[in-house]
Amino acid sequence: MFNIDEVMEKRLDQFDRITAKSREIFNEKNRKYQDAVRDTGVNGAVVEFVGLTGRLKALVLRNETHGRDSIQELVNALMDAQVYSYIALMMVEDENWEGV
Repeated sequence: MFNIDEVMEKRLDQFDRITAKSREIFNEKNRKYQDAVRDTGVNGAVVEFVGLTGRLKALVLRNETHGRDSIQELVNALMDAQVYSYIALMMVEDENWEGV
């Protein structure tokens, strides 16, 4: 029988695991590039999203397997989307629209 509480607990666990992984990715890259996210602000995050949509279209929408043959590449693109979202939100909080 379907148990919504079990499903929700599983989803929260997945969410926490994925979010923790994106935090690691962000921390590693942001340290490596010395907080370069501030250089382009919200605009830069949006530009990254535009490029990402092209990657996702090619991987999923224009691919007859819908990404099943490129799972790691798809996962990487989706993780990038999450990180770009966080970056954009941070830049909004900092009121950094065009970069510094």
